[in-house]
Amino acid sequence: MPFDTKRINGPDNTFSYRQFIDADKDEKNKKEFTGKRNDNRELLDHRKIAVQLNAITKAKGSCYIENGNTKIICGVFELREIAKSSRYNDKGQLYCDFKYAPFSRETRKSVTENEEKSLAMSIKLALESLVCLHEFPNYQIDVFIMVLEDDGAVLSTAVMAAGMAFVDASISCFDIITSSTIAFIDGIMVVDPTSEEEDIANSTNPPENHGTITISSLNSMDQISQVIFNGFIEPQLLKDAKKQLLEINKVHEIYLKKVVSMKIIKEHRET
Repeated sequence: MPFDTKRINGPDNTFSYRQFIDADKDEKNKKEFTGKRNDNRELLDHRKIAVQLNAITKAKGSCYIENGNTKIICGVFELREIAKSSRYNDKGQLYCDFKYAPFSRETRKSVTENEEKSLAMSIKLALESLVCLHEFPNYQIDVFIMVLEDDGAVLSTAVMAAGMAFVDASISCFDIITSSTIAFIDGIMVVDPTSEEEDIANSTNPPENHGTITISSLNSMDQISQVIFNGFIEPQLLKDAKKQLLEINKVHEIYLKKVVSMKIIKEHRET
Protein backbone atom coordinates (compact mmCIF):
# COMPACT_ATOMS: atom_id res chain seq x y z
CA MET A 1 0.00 0.00 0.00
CA PRO A 2 1.57 3.35 -1.01
CA PHE A 3 2.30 5.90 1.69
CA ASP A 4 0.81 9.38 1.78
CA THR A 5 3.92 11.53 2.14
CA LYS A 6 1.90 14.54 3.28
CA ARG A 7 0.55 12.83 6.39
CA ILE A 8 2.09 11.11 9.40
CA ASN A 9 1.66 7.43 8.62
CA GLY A 10 1.05 4.82 11.28
CA PRO A 11 2.42 1.27 11.43
CA ASP A 12 1.60 -1.14 8.61
CA ASN A 13 -0.86 -3.18 10.71
CA THR A 14 -3.06 -0.19 11.66
CA PHE A 15 -6.45 0.60 10.10
CA SER A 16 -8.71 3.61 9.81
CA TYR A 17 -11.35 4.27 12.48
CA ARG A 18 -13.79 5.23 9.71
CA GLN A 19 -14.49 1.56 8.94
CA PHE A 20 -16.56 1.45 12.17
CA ILE A 21 -18.82 4.30 10.99
CA ASP A 22 -22.17 3.46 9.42
CA ALA A 23 -21.33 4.38 5.83
CA ASP A 24 -24.96 4.46 4.67
CA LYS A 25 -25.98 6.79 7.51
CA ASP A 26 -22.95 9.00 6.93
CA GLU A 27 -23.66 9.25 3.21
CA LYS A 28 -27.33 10.03 3.82
CA ASN A 29 -26.47 12.89 6.21
CA LYS A 30 -24.20 14.40 3.60
CA LYS A 31 -26.81 14.40 0.87
CA GLU A 32 -29.91 15.46 2.76
CA PHE A 33 -30.73 18.54 4.78
CA THR A 34 -33.65 18.23 7.17
CA GLY A 35 -33.58 21.83 8.40
CA LYS A 36 -31.91 20.90 11.68
CA ARG A 37 -28.22 21.71 11.96
CA ASN A 38 -25.66 19.32 13.44
CA ASP A 39 -24.27 21.95 15.84
CA ASN A 40 -27.78 22.82 17.14
CA ARG A 41 -27.68 26.37 15.76
CA GLU A 42 -30.74 28.05 14.35
CA LEU A 43 -30.71 28.65 10.60
CA LEU A 44 -29.88 32.36 11.01
CA ASP A 45 -27.31 31.94 13.80
CA HIS A 46 -23.63 32.49 13.05
CA ARG A 47 -20.74 30.88 14.91
CA LYS A 48 -18.60 32.74 17.42
CA ILE A 49 -15.23 33.94 16.19
CA ALA A 50 -11.99 34.18 18.16
CA VAL A 51 -8.92 36.16 17.06
CA GLN A 52 -5.32 36.18 18.23
CA LEU A 53 -2.86 38.69 16.80
CA ASN A 54 0.92 38.28 16.52
CA ALA A 55 0.58 34.52 16.03
CA ILE A 56 3.68 34.30 13.77
CA THR A 57 6.72 35.87 15.41
CA LYS A 58 8.78 36.26 12.21
CA ALA A 59 6.00 38.04 10.30
CA LYS A 60 5.47 41.80 10.30
CA GLY A 61 1.86 41.13 11.21
CA SER A 62 -0.15 37.95 11.70
CA CYS A 63 -3.51 36.66 12.84
CA TYR A 64 -4.93 33.33 13.96
CA ILE A 65 -8.71 33.12 13.70
CA GLU A 66 -11.31 30.53 14.64
CA ASN A 67 -14.82 30.57 13.24
CA GLY A 68 -16.41 27.61 14.96
CA ASN A 69 -14.24 24.68 13.86
CA THR A 70 -12.78 26.59 10.90
CA LYS A 71 -9.24 27.60 11.83
CA ILE A 72 -6.99 29.81 9.70
CA ILE A 73 -3.63 31.48 10.23
CA CYS A 74 -2.38 34.41 8.17
CA GLY A 75 0.91 36.28 7.96
CA VAL A 76 1.81 39.64 6.36
CA PHE A 77 5.50 40.21 5.68
CA GLU A 78 7.80 43.17 5.08
CA LEU A 79 7.27 45.36 2.02
CA ARG A 80 9.54 44.71 -0.93
CA GLU A 81 10.03 46.28 -4.32
CA ILE A 82 7.87 44.88 -7.11
CA ALA A 83 9.94 42.19 -8.79
CA LYS A 84 10.69 42.28 -12.53
CA SER A 85 8.77 45.51 -13.07
CA SER A 86 9.79 47.46 -16.17
CA ARG A 87 8.00 50.65 -15.14
CA TYR A 88 7.26 52.66 -12.02
CA ASN A 89 3.95 51.89 -10.28
CA ASP A 90 2.10 54.73 -8.58
CA LYS A 91 0.28 52.25 -6.34
CA GLY A 92 1.53 49.28 -4.39
CA GLN A 93 0.49 45.72 -5.13
CA LEU A 94 -0.73 42.78 -3.09
CA TYR A 95 0.47 39.21 -3.47
CA CYS A 96 -1.78 36.61 -1.85
CA ASP A 97 -0.87 32.95 -1.34
CA PHE A 98 -3.64 30.62 -0.13
CA LYS A 99 -3.13 26.98 0.85
CA TYR A 100 -5.01 24.17 2.54
CA ALA A 101 -3.02 22.19 5.08
CA PRO A 102 -2.98 18.46 4.24
CA PHE A 103 -4.71 17.75 7.57
CA SER A 104 -7.34 20.49 7.23
CA ARG A 105 -10.19 18.11 6.40
CA GLU A 106 -11.48 14.97 8.08
CA THR A 107 -11.28 13.05 4.82
CA ARG A 108 -8.61 13.96 2.33
CA LYS A 109 -10.15 15.77 -0.65
CA SER A 110 -8.24 16.63 -3.76
CA VAL A 111 -7.77 20.40 -3.74
CA THR A 112 -6.50 21.52 -7.10
CA GLU A 113 -3.96 24.28 -7.51
CA ASN A 114 -6.51 26.22 -9.58
CA GLU A 115 -9.00 26.12 -6.69
CA GLU A 116 -6.43 27.56 -4.28
CA LYS A 117 -5.41 30.19 -6.82
CA SER A 118 -9.05 31.17 -7.34
CA LEU A 119 -9.57 31.66 -3.60
CA ALA A 120 -6.29 33.60 -3.37
CA MET A 121 -7.47 35.93 -6.14
CA SER A 122 -10.85 36.45 -4.43
CA ILE A 123 -9.13 37.37 -1.16
CA LYS A 124 -6.72 39.69 -2.96
CA LEU A 125 -9.55 41.57 -4.68
CA ALA A 126 -11.34 42.04 -1.35
CA LEU A 127 -8.17 43.35 0.32
CA GLU A 128 -7.36 45.82 -2.45
CA SER A 129 -10.31 47.92 -1.27
CA LEU A 130 -9.00 47.78 2.30
CA VAL A 131 -5.28 48.65 2.13
CA CYS A 132 -4.06 52.19 1.34
CA LEU A 133 -1.94 51.01 -1.58
CA HIS A 134 -1.33 54.60 -2.74
CA GLU A 135 0.98 55.00 0.27
CA PHE A 136 3.33 52.26 -0.99
CA PRO A 137 4.25 53.15 -4.60
CA ASN A 138 6.32 50.53 -6.39
CA TYR A 139 6.16 48.17 -3.41
CA GLN A 140 4.54 44.80 -2.91
CA ILE A 141 2.93 43.40 0.24
CA ASP A 142 2.95 39.61 0.64
CA VAL A 143 0.05 37.85 2.37
CA PHE A 144 0.24 34.13 3.17
CA ILE A 145 -2.85 32.24 4.35
CA MET A 146 -3.02 28.65 5.59
CA VAL A 147 -6.26 26.78 6.37
CA LEU A 148 -5.56 24.57 9.39
CA GLU A 149 -9.08 23.18 9.64
CA ASP A 150 -11.90 23.52 7.13
CA ASP A 151 -15.42 23.45 8.49
CA GLY A 152 -17.09 25.84 6.09
CA ALA A 153 -17.05 29.60 5.36
CA VAL A 154 -13.34 29.44 4.58
CA LEU A 155 -13.33 32.41 2.20
CA SER A 156 -15.05 34.83 4.58
CA THR A 157 -12.92 33.69 7.53
CA ALA A 158 -9.71 34.09 5.51
CA VAL A 159 -10.66 37.63 4.46
CA MET A 160 -11.10 38.65 8.11
CA ALA A 161 -7.85 36.93 9.10
CA ALA A 162 -5.93 38.83 6.41
CA GLY A 163 -7.56 42.12 7.38
CA MET A 164 -6.56 41.68 11.03
CA ALA A 165 -3.03 40.69 9.99
CA PHE A 166 -2.73 44.07 8.25
CA VAL A 167 -3.87 45.75 11.46
CA ASP A 168 -1.24 43.82 13.44
CA ALA A 169 1.41 44.87 10.90
CA SER A 170 0.43 48.55 11.37
CA ILE A 171 -0.15 48.92 7.62
CA SER A 172 -2.47 51.80 6.69
CA CYS A 173 -6.02 50.63 5.96
CA PHE A 174 -9.25 52.49 5.25
CA ASP A 175 -11.29 50.41 7.69
CA ILE A 176 -11.61 46.99 9.32
CA ILE A 177 -12.89 44.45 6.81
CA THR A 178 -15.50 41.88 7.81
CA SER A 179 -16.97 39.03 5.81
CA SER A 180 -19.63 36.33 6.14
CA THR A 181 -21.26 33.55 4.12
CA ILE A 182 -24.78 32.23 3.56
CA ALA A 183 -25.73 28.95 1.89
CA PHE A 184 -29.09 28.27 0.21
CA ILE A 185 -30.55 24.76 0.32
CA ASP A 186 -33.93 24.40 -1.44
CA GLY A 187 -34.42 28.13 -0.92
CA ILE A 188 -33.70 27.87 2.83
CA MET A 189 -31.19 30.44 4.07
CA VAL A 190 -28.41 28.85 6.17
CA VAL A 191 -26.12 31.42 7.82
CA ASP A 192 -22.41 30.65 8.29
CA PRO A 193 -22.63 27.12 6.83
CA THR A 194 -20.45 24.21 7.87
CA SER A 195 -18.50 22.27 5.26
CA GLU A 196 -21.26 19.65 4.97
CA GLU A 197 -23.91 22.31 4.47
CA GLU A 198 -21.76 24.00 1.81
CA ASP A 199 -21.31 20.67 0.02
CA ILE A 200 -25.08 20.15 -0.05
CA ALA A 201 -25.71 23.69 -1.29
CA ASN A 202 -23.11 23.47 -4.08
CA SER A 203 -23.63 19.90 -5.26
CA THR A 204 -27.43 19.51 -5.27
CA ASN A 205 -28.95 18.78 -8.67
CA PRO A 206 -31.08 20.47 -10.04
CA PRO A 207 -29.43 23.66 -8.82
CA GLU A 208 -32.52 25.89 -8.45
CA ASN A 209 -32.36 27.93 -5.23
CA HIS A 210 -29.10 26.31 -4.20
CA GLY A 211 -25.72 27.97 -3.80
CA THR A 212 -23.54 30.13 -1.57
CA ILE A 213 -22.92 33.86 -1.32
CA THR A 214 -20.10 35.66 0.50
CA ILE A 215 -20.04 39.41 1.12
CA SER A 216 -17.03 41.36 2.41
CA SER A 217 -17.67 44.91 3.58
CA LEU A 218 -16.09 48.04 5.06
CA ASN A 219 -18.89 48.96 7.44
CA SER A 220 -17.66 52.34 8.70
CA MET A 221 -17.41 53.52 5.09
CA ASP A 222 -20.70 51.82 4.16
CA GLN A 223 -19.02 50.00 1.27
CA ILE A 224 -19.14 46.45 -0.04
CA SER A 225 -15.64 45.44 -1.10
CA GLN A 226 -16.57 42.15 -2.74
CA VAL A 227 -19.42 39.74 -3.49
CA ILE A 228 -18.73 36.09 -4.40
CA PHE A 229 -21.75 34.09 -5.54
CA ASN A 230 -22.04 30.50 -6.69
CA GLY A 231 -25.29 28.83 -7.70
CA PHE A 232 -28.79 29.84 -8.85
CA ILE A 233 -30.92 31.91 -6.45
CA GLU A 234 -34.05 33.99 -6.95
CA PRO A 235 -33.42 37.78 -6.84
CA GLN A 236 -35.59 38.34 -3.75
CA LEU A 237 -33.66 35.68 -1.81
CA LEU A 238 -30.39 37.37 -2.80
CA LYS A 239 -31.68 40.71 -1.47
CA ASP A 240 -32.62 39.06 1.82
CA ALA A 241 -29.22 37.39 2.01
CA LYS A 242 -27.41 40.68 1.38
CA LYS A 243 -29.28 42.38 4.22
CA GLN A 244 -28.58 39.47 6.58
CA LEU A 245 -24.87 39.30 5.68
CA LEU A 246 -24.33 43.02 6.23
CA GLU A 247 -25.92 42.74 9.67
CA ILE A 248 -23.61 39.86 10.56
CA ASN A 249 -20.62 41.85 9.31
CA LYS A 250 -21.54 44.67 11.69
CA VAL A 251 -21.60 42.22 14.58
CA HIS A 252 -18.17 40.89 13.59
CA GLU A 253 -16.88 44.46 13.34
CA ILE A 254 -17.75 45.17 16.99
CA TYR A 255 -15.68 42.21 18.14
CA LEU A 256 -12.73 42.96 15.84
CA LYS A 257 -12.62 46.57 17.01
CA LYS A 258 -12.38 45.33 20.59
CA VAL A 259 -9.39 43.18 19.59
CA VAL A 260 -7.74 46.21 17.96
CA SER A 261 -8.43 48.34 21.05
CA MET A 262 -6.79 45.74 23.30
CA LYS A 263 -3.76 45.69 21.00
CA ILE A 264 -3.42 49.50 21.20
CA ILE A 265 -3.76 49.48 25.00
CA LYS A 266 -1.14 46.74 25.31
CA GLU A 267 1.33 48.59 23.09
CA HIS A 268 0.77 51.81 25.03
CA ARG A 269 1.48 50.07 28.35
CA GLU A 270 4.66 48.52 26.98
CA THR A 271 5.98 51.91 25.88
